[in-house]
Amino acid sequence: MTIEDSIKKGLESYEICYDRHILQDLCTYVQEIKKWNEHINLTGFKDTESLIKGLLYDAFFVYTFMDKESSILDMGSGAGIISIPTAIINRGMEVFSVDKNTKKIHFQRHIKRLLGLERFHPLRERIESIKDISVDIVTAKGFGRIEDILSKTANILKKGGKVLILKGKNDKPIEFNGFDLVGDIVYSLTDSEKIYRLFIYSREMGF
Repeated sequence: MTIEDSIKKGLESYEICYDRHILQDLCTYVQEIKKWNEHINLTGFKDTESLIKGLLYDAFFVYTFMDKESSILDMGSGAGIISIPTAIINRGMEVFSVDKNTKKIHFQRHIKRLLGLERFHPLRERIESIKDISVDIVTAKGFGRIEDILSKTANILKKGGKVLILKGKNDKPIEFNGFDLVGDIVYSLTDSEKIYRLFIYSREMGF
């Protein structure tokens, strides 16, 4: 199966609308990750099939839980696995991608230039240092403990906004002051039997 066919299968599995421009940009993104991965450790997935089915499909899954008019911020974004596909699929969304690793943000800025993603903003920052940004949705994959993720969203998430946290199958949700747990979803990705969990928290209007 070609890169294009694998990406099309994922998009169609999650019922995401796309055109040839979106498909081509996603193909380019995967090819660039693979090329850069030979010199910089962007991700542990090295072969093309794993990159698509293990990472890109995760981004597609998460995208289905986003309000398509939202602004989002991805915490600890790494190679932009959640943020870049989101920015490609919906160029109208304001997408902030935050990571402290200089080389990974350098890669993300390369993709921004290469694909002309005008509303995609890679930021080399610690999440605690982010100021003057207010978003509807925060995403976090592999960032750390749930309580750390929620505590660090207080200054950037709008009231009523949501936090989408991707975790392993054995992780458990927690109660956290100022947030309501509104979703606990056990899932596996297309063409995979591995189990994951998505926790969805909503920031209470009074906080």
